[in-house]
Amino acid sequence: MMLHQHDPSEQFYQILRENILTFLYFLFVCVPAYLLTQKFQRQARFTGEDDDAHSLLPKLICVCCLTLAFITLVFIPVTVMILCLLPIIAQNDWLYWLDADLLSTIARYAFFGNTISLFGLVPFAYFYLETDLLLRSFVQKSRQAIIVFLLVSTLVYTFISVLQQLFGWNEEHAVVLHWGTFITTALLSIKMVPKGALVLFKWIHTLPLKPNHRQKLRAYLTELKFERNACQQKLDYHLTKLRRGYDSNQKNSTFALRRLSGSVNRAEIGDNIRELRKRLVALERQERKVEKHLNQSPLYRNTSFVVLFTLNTAVWFLFVWTVAITLTKNIFSISESYETIEQHRARVLSSIPLSLSQLPLSRYVVAFMEFVLVVYFVITFLVGCYESTWFSKLKPKIHNTSTLVLLTNTALLLLFASALPILVPILGLTDLDLMELYPVATHTFNDMFWINAGYRLTLVILTSYSVLEHYLLTSATSTIEKR
Repeated sequence: MMLHQHDPSEQFYQILRENILTFLYFLFVCVPAYLLTQKFQRQARFTGEDDDAHSLLPKLICVCCLTLAFITLVFIPVTVMILCLLPIIAQNDWLYWLDADLLSTIARYAFFGNTISLFGLVPFAYFYLETDLLLRSFVQKSRQAIIVFLLVSTLVYTFISVLQQLFGWNEEHAVVLHWGTFITTALLSIKMVPKGALVLFKWIHTLPLKPNHRQKLRAYLTELKFERNACQQKLDYHLTKLRRGYDSNQKNSTFALRRLSGSVNRAEIGDNIRELRKRLVALERQERKVEKHLNQSPLYRNTSFVVLFTLNTAVWFLFVWTVAITLTKNIFSISESYETIEQHRARVLSSIPLSLSQLPLSRYVVAFMEFVLVVYFVITFLVGCYESTWFSKLKPKIHNTSTLVLLTNTALLLLFASALPILVPILGLTDLDLMELYPVATHTFNDMFWINAGYRLTLVILTSYSVLEHYLLTSATSTIEKR
């Protein structure tokens, strides 16, 4: 089977096929992005129709940008697994189109889409949200947002030009801009990845159950029910008081002073009612959570703890070991070989055996390890961000998240996704080179090698120290308490 032919018609249909599949892949990922946005966005009872119409365009931009961020985040681990299965794909008549050319096309669109979203669409959506609320026309709001966006872009362009003159940089403005996103994401990952790894360990330690956990949960559930009943009685009392106050105020509506005092009292009662309703919702949610824990099996929880703790510890150790080995290779000038998608495809297809059973098992083991390491890096970074006090206000809440917070979360994901293909090879998590489209990569690897070494060393030290300190401190504290 000829995968690459020199026939112009075949090349045309191949390009057409790649673009159609890329568009279908974008639509496929767009569905969960839209559902996720709908799940977290603020419901209609919190906003009016004007607010919904005002934020319609930013919501659509948020869905598109979130889709591109998801595509970029999952692209590297999915590509690693697909290239591992390339011998099987090459001999399948139905899957031969899933080759390196399609992956390169998706990577190209993901890179440019991510860049346009991060530096174009997201700032425009933010300026659109912050326009004057008195402007009701879509054209007026868009015009004002575009003007502000152009002014800010001019300032950024001028700032980069000044930096180029001060430091003697010969790179283009886009390279400097991508280099700034890389440095920002690297500094964030130094803080967030160790924190995310520690949060995962702490969460796993909440899984095991003690023999008397059911008694404690039943007692706690009884307290919650008593508190919920008391809160409901207070709510009924304030509602009755509000209705009586409204009726008496209607009877004495001729007196201005009484009308004023009645309005003040109704405002206070309304505040109390809102607080009590929020408290009731929180208590009901906590009751459902306790009942769910009460119905869980101790054997299931304890077995899950053993399995998850073993897997998490193994992946954490593998991550630290991989980054440390990469740093050691650089220190002792051991050359590292990176392959592009096309180079990897050519090497694999040239060495396909007659039988697929003759493929070495190490190929699949290495690919699976790279897949796990990249996924672990992404998870720890995101968990560390949302558990950090820096981004505590950005943590989305189900059915109660404003459009501005959703847009900010999308910008954070785009920032991380734009730097992920650069950070992953630097840390040595994969030998696959996906950075031929990234202009910042050459400048970073060739001229800023000390940044790579410092980044690896700092991440290894902090990731190891955060987890080991927690366990050593916990064991020391428990020993002191026993004494």
